[in-house]
Amino acid sequence: MSENPPQPKSSGETHLEVAAVRSESTEQPSVVELTPDKWEEYKTLRLRSRETNPEAWRSSIHTEPEMDESYWREYLEDQNTKMFAVEVAGTAVAMAGLQKQADGSFRLKRVYTAPEMRGKGFGKMLLEKVLQEAEGLGAKSIRLGVTGDTEEQRAAMGLYTSLGFTETYTEDDTMGDGRIHKNIEMEKKFDE
Repeated sequence: MSENPPQPKSSGETHLEVAAVRSESTEQPSVVELTPDKWEEYKTLRLRSRETNPEAWRSSIHTEPEMDESYWREYLEDQNTKMFAVEVAGTAVAMAGLQKQADGSFRLKRVYTAPEMRGKGFGKMLLEKVLQEAEGLGAKSIRLGVTGDTEEQRAAMGLYTSLGFTETYTEDDTMGDGRIHKNIEMEKKFDE
């Protein structure tokens, strides 16, 4: 008799066990846009990022666990924001967003890969999709911020550099863990 696979938990809980089991899936990963109908996937991954990497986010992330469905849908409905995820076996395991700023510039937002899924190329898949979207929207450049001095953040900087991003400036900022961290701003310019 075979064991039953673990069932997904409610959207407010972390999918640690499910993600670990699915990380061994042979299903090909795919990049999907996170539309308002996929708000639960976005919420689950966003809250997971809060648990595993609070230093990478602004302090506003502390209010998100209490937010209702309309909060999550509204973010995904924003005309100036596009969020993408890598799905493996039907579960979102990585995300990245593109946001058009009020001044017409573009920013890479909310880049995150679940820890057990790192090192599989999902970040690169997402970033290539976001860069393609930005270029298609007429972006002259795209900016991002990398916070902290952890192994994960150094790996992220290496990925960004390999995709053509360069450092523009550094500042200290208080992040979601309540501590001051170095925030490195980077920018990629598109060929004109």
